Amino acid sequence: MKSNNNQDITQYPKWFQRFMKINNSWTLLTVAIISGAIGYVFNNAYFYVIAFVAGMIDFVTGVAMMIAMPIHIFKTVIENINN
Repeated sequence: MKSNNNQDITQYPKWFQRFMKINNSWTLLTVAIISGAIGYVFNNAYFYVIAFVAGMIDFVTGVAMMIAMPIHIFKTVIENINN
């Protein structure tokens, strides 16, 4: 299984693979930027809400990966030492 930037992610847990697929694409960030720009130009709060939600999903998945990646690596290293 490949992520969007073509790295092998099968070694990670399933939920983590989903987060990587969501976060590695530029889709959410692009949606947030374009939606924010439309909201600014047309002075429309709905587009700001869409931009905020897209940005938050991107941010939360990124932070979850930053926390989970070292935990996964250390867990794997310790399992390899013990075996």
